[in-house]
Amino acid sequence: MQTLPSLNIPSEYNYIAIFLTFKCQLKCPWCINIMDYNRSKLSEDGEFMTTKKWIDALNRIEAREDLPLSIQGGEPTLHKGFYEIIANVNRPMDLLTNCQFNVSEFMDCVPRWKFSRNAPYASIRVSYHPEQMDLYETIHKVRTLHDKGYQIGVWMIEFPGREQEFLEAKLKFKEAGIDFRGKELLGEYNGKVYGTFKYSNQVPKKVLCRTTELIVAPDGSVHRCHSDLYNLRPGIGHILDENFKLDREFRECVGDISCNSCDIKIKNNRFQVYGNTSVEQKEIDNEKDNNVSDVPYSC
Repeated sequence: MQTLPSLNIPSEYNYIAIFLTFKCQLKCPWCINIMDYNRSKLSEDGEFMTTKKWIDALNRIEAREDLPLSIQGGEPTLHKGFYEIIANVNRPMDLLTNCQFNVSEFMDCVPRWKFSRNAPYASIRVSYHPEQMDLYETIHKVRTLHDKGYQIGVWMIEFPGREQEFLEAKLKFKEAGIDFRGKELLGEYNGKVYGTFKYSNQVPKKVLCRTTELIVAPDGSVHRCHSDLYNLRPGIGHILDENFKLDREFRECVGDISCNSCDIKIKNNRFQVYGNTSVEQKEIDNEKDNNVSDVPYSC
């Protein structure tokens, strides 16, 4: 089979999100990735890309060494070819996981260097959910990997009303020598909006938008924002299309939709410098900007 041409990532890009699957063992009621009927279709075995296709797709990506492939989901280790994919991809990678996998099997199949690089945060980032996960079991798993030399840390949503659970987890992980960090809740809860956002989540009638993230869905379709991804709107291409290229053009949003919090929140970039936002928006009038793509795009 002929090798696919390289897919070059623009230098302005800050993140590469690889969604191997939307499947997850956990059922957190507030999760941004909760399955609805449409998205659940992408979790069926016949709907996401095969192991071989993922390997071909990820190895064609050309980006700076400090811009890893962030392997995620759902829970990425639930892809039946997860270990084979990791073994055969030759680019720097990070892993976002709930750590519900078998730790011994993971260490047997994944050498430490696969998720190891010089960065201000861990390459393996565990999302801890106290309502679904046992604290001490999670500490044991993470500490086992940490003691074997894996770059691993733990993140937890600072959920309103659960401050005591957060403080307990922070204390216990710190006592175990594990990097533990909080993440703010995004969106509305009990009538209050949480998160720090650059733009409104309600897209104006006419807006142009461009991204700094490559987002690849479980079926290989490429999306320019999480709102498109999670709502199964058409992508802007496919990761296996040899003619697909990324650009930095502004695209016209379809309007009358809601932005996803991940796209419009103000956050740290991959160097942990605060002030980054995934997308850039600007409102337009009736006259089209000459630098605007004709491809509809929602952010």
